[in-house]
Amino acid sequence: MNQNQLQPCPFCGSKDVKLEEVFYVRDNKTERRWFVGCETCGSRGGEQGSSMKAKKVWNMRCEVLDGKEPGVWVKKEKI
Repeated sequence: MNQNQLQPCPFCGSKDVKLEEVFYVRDNKTERRWFVGCETCGSRGGEQGSSMKAKKVWNMRCEVLDGKEPGVWVKKEKI
């Protein structure tokens, strides 16, 4: 899979997911953060300091043990 492609939502299976950018202003400093969110069920990955990292975190999945149920998010490797 191309690292720029986003996997479907791990909770509802929707392919309607997108990268979002947010800005925080504190003490006259602006901080940019990114996350991937599902437009269907509203789930979202954690905010990250780069868009590439936000995509990578969203795309992480655990292995499916029984072959029937979608996996849930677990940290499989150090980011």
